[in-house]
Amino acid sequence: MAVNFKMDVYGLTAMGKKILIGHANDTVQNAFPTGGKIFYIDPDDNGATYHFFGQHGEEVQVGIGDSPYAYTVTGTPTKDKYYVFYPSAYTSKRWTYYANGDYVYNSLGTQDGIGKGKSNTSLVMAADDGAYITNDSNGVATIWYSLQQMNANKIGGCEDWFVPSKAEVEKIRTAVDGEGNPITTLFSNTYIWSSSEYSAQSAWLWNDYSQVWTNYDKRTTLALVGVRAF
Repeated sequence: MAVNFKMDVYGLTAMGKKILIGHANDTVQNAFPTGGKIFYIDPDDNGATYHFFGQHGEEVQVGIGDSPYAYTVTGTPTKDKYYVFYPSAYTSKRWTYYANGDYVYNSLGTQDGIGKGKSNTSLVMAADDGAYITNDSNGVATIWYSLQQMNANKIGGCEDWFVPSKAEVEKIRTAVDGEGNPITTLFSNTYIWSSSEYSAQSAWLWNDYSQVWTNYDKRTTLALVGVRAF
């Protein structure tokens, strides 16, 4: 797809002073929105070349903590290289859903590592004929339902958000920029769900109050942070 950029147009006064005289639109073909802030870059060469652009169409260099507006890629990536998160937490969400008078406990075989959040999400959202992405009868949405709404509404211009794995949550919470500054305070005094199960009854979460990883009952209402990768 093409991404349109709003370009500032400048002119010169009779005295030689530069002034803003208007705006124009420029288009970068086959560019895609990044949707969030970079928290991890895979160090391996994945056989593709990425270019990133600012909001006005200028090409920019990127690192951890940056929020480029869009990107293009040439070649065929063999795996995701850049990971970004959306800078809002969706709170009071359950991991599992409610049906027939009780909460459902399944062991779905989700995994912990980098790159697993996307496959975990696909696995869960397809399970039980899509039951995880319905708003439960007690009126409390699951993280999967909220994620579906993020994608349906194209939050950040994107529709491929997923629930991060345990390792991906860990990367977000510990990421620092080039000057060593934390890239987010999103986790402050918050419990964040991962897509990684501990058992049929519980899943891994980051407990920012106690600064520990722990597993909680999937019925618990905690927070979701959306992630995407490309």
